[in-house]
Amino acid sequence: MKKLLVKIISFFKKDHTIKYVVEIAGVFIVMGFLLYLATKDVVSNVFGAVVGFLFSSLVLYGFKIIGGHFEDFLKINYDTNTLLKIYNGNPEYKKILTLNGTTKEFAYSDLLINENYTFEVKDFPEKHFVLDDFTVSNYTQLFSAHSNSAKQNFLTIRLDDFDPESKTFYLSRSNYFNHLITNRAVDFLLFDDVSLRNVHEYGPLLNPLSESKMSNHIGINALVFLNDGRLLVPRRKADSTISKNKITSSIAVMLTFPKEFENNPKSAVITPEYLLRDNILKNLTDRVKLNEDDIDSNEIDIQFLGFGQNIYEGGKPQFYFAVKINNMDTATYYQKREEFFESEKKKPDSEKKLDVDRSMYAVDYDSFAFKENQDYITFNSHDIKNRKQHIKAGYEMSYLCNLWHYQKSNLKFHETKTDPN
Repeated sequence: MKKLLVKIISFFKKDHTIKYVVEIAGVFIVMGFLLYLATKDVVSNVFGAVVGFLFSSLVLYGFKIIGGHFEDFLKINYDTNTLLKIYNGNPEYKKILTLNGTTKEFAYSDLLINENYTFEVKDFPEKHFVLDDFTVSNYTQLFSAHSNSAKQNFLTIRLDDFDPESKTFYLSRSNYFNHLITNRAVDFLLFDDVSLRNVHEYGPLLNPLSESKMSNHIGINALVFLNDGRLLVPRRKADSTISKNKITSSIAVMLTFPKEFENNPKSAVITPEYLLRDNILKNLTDRVKLNEDDIDSNEIDIQFLGFGQNIYEGGKPQFYFAVKINNMDTATYYQKREEFFESEKKKPDSEKKLDVDRSMYAVDYDSFAFKENQDYITFNSHDIKNRKQHIKAGYEMSYLCNLWHYQKSNLKFHETKTDPN
């Protein structure tokens, strides 16, 4: 009973949409009960004051729910035309992605298209990112931008710089809260028309990584293909910190620490092998929901496509990959996925993995098409019995960058090599 009460209290202490829905339902129930009493002449004029208070609360929570729905748009500007006007110093920021005869324009600063280069990593784990004075003075207000999002703080891996001549990545550390109040709230209005973007990233060019005032932890995006050519496409939940209810890359995570350092990340040193391959193997099972025994690393083809800066998130660095699971088709994947969830049910609550996705699609890559004059993409998805469903969904902007890098690579992971039937 005590544990249940603690869970209930914790539920109502946090700011999230489900809590507001429950509270609104409670307000309606109480108002209904009071109306019932009023018809019985049980209450006096106090009833009017109580109803007024409850109605005010109802309006307040209603605004919070509406605000939660539009939260992403309040903290990051997704208007491509507006951003391209701000960053008009480099015409190469304007990218066009073509899918199935349809096109979409988006903003992206690519820093490297990989052509089988050899890379070096210089990691400085003792070096930590320090917020500038302006950001610190507005910390509370910037953090409030995420009132309807899941939040947890931990150490992150920052990209300080990249040397294009020696192909060397320079790394340091930051934390997730720093990310939330910089990259993830870059367009949140603090007062008048002032945001972090027009203080630190006002154009006409993005600041180079070495001069950025953003937390800039490394984002990892990978397209994961099955051996029948289908692409795994997850769709975010409504409480993800960004891209709520939108589709993303199969793997869309931050660069996390190697498993052997998960309990002591401060001791970790990132190697080129881990940055450009092993981190994908580490995140693959968790992101596409497979048990570790289901993955044979010898059957996984991992290609580093390149990296760049996400203009929408204030120049956040994103690394892009394409992955193919050579020994698994669509039907086998769905079967293994169900086995994963069954095994999760048997684990203690403390060991269960949190999921930011509400669903996973197995998509025909060649069926992707943009909706004209809309920020939606359509595609054909298949279930375990190969039944086809036509899906329409919003998309994370970094997903377009991943598809753009995949097209630039000339890889053919989406071609069918085995009969899906």
